[in-house]
Amino acid sequence: MGVSFDIENYAQTSTRVRWDDLDMAAFETQPLSEDALRCLSYMSDVETHTVCYLRDLLVTPSHADPEVTVFLTMWNLEEYWHGELLDEVLERHGVPTGAEHTRAVRSRLGCSRTSSVRTSSRRTWRGVRSTSGVRIRRTRG
Repeated sequence: MGVSFDIENYAQTSTRVRWDDLDMAAFETQPLSEDALRCLSYMSDVETHTVCYLRDLLVTPSHADPEVTVFLTMWNLEEYWHGELLDEVLERHGVPTGAEHTRAVRSRLGCSRTSSVRTSSRRTWRGVRSTSGVRIRRTRG
């Protein structure tokens, strides 16, 4: 039995990550360890570079499937918001983040790091949908 995924509900209910209830000032007296910061920095880079993978996916035939593009759009926004939160934590610890950091990482990595997605994404995306049992369904017409 497959898992049902309501793409329209996902698009309508996806929201920005809230962190106004987190005590960011606590990091002044209880800073994270260097290992934790290294991990969060890696996670931030992954989250803020999702748009690079999205770019590569949208130049494949997958872009013709409106349900796939809705999912990818919302996924990209969620990843962006995750990156914003992680960057806030890192900034509280003096770890470089922001546009200059992102530009430097993207420049250092270049496009070749994600180019394999271009050639295999259609087959892989359909394979993931098939093997995971996830069925994207529309609730309207």
